[in-house]
Amino acid sequence: MAHALLDTNVIIDHLENRLVNFDFGNRTYAISTLTIFELLTYPGMGLAEEMDLRLIVNNCEHIPVTFKIAERAASLGRTRRRKSLDLFIAASAIEFNLTLFTNNIRDFKNIPGLKVKKI
Repeated sequence: MAHALLDTNVIIDHLENRLVNFDFGNRTYAISTLTIFELLTYPGMGLAEEMDLRLIVNNCEHIPVTFKIAERAASLGRTRRRKSLDLFIAASAIEFNLTLFTNNIRDFKNIPGLKVKKI
């Protein structure tokens, strides 16, 4: 079972060497399939960066977007203004009772039932 759900920005910051003392190897992390989409569409990514990205993605547990997650994200979206992908990521963390690791706490502030940790 995964230790936490990683937001897209955590993986990008790791790949760009902006994270200090964050180890992907010692714990099992989960990512949403929507995070995989966001990462693979990152502008200007070269082949070496894509290979590094795929290594991280392949070492994470993948959480698919299910009907329940879509319903929860829609419910969250009716009560707060957030980007759709952020709502899906928050809903995934809530659904699987995972702490969301992110560098952008503001996007996930005041969402009931969501545990958030800044990395």
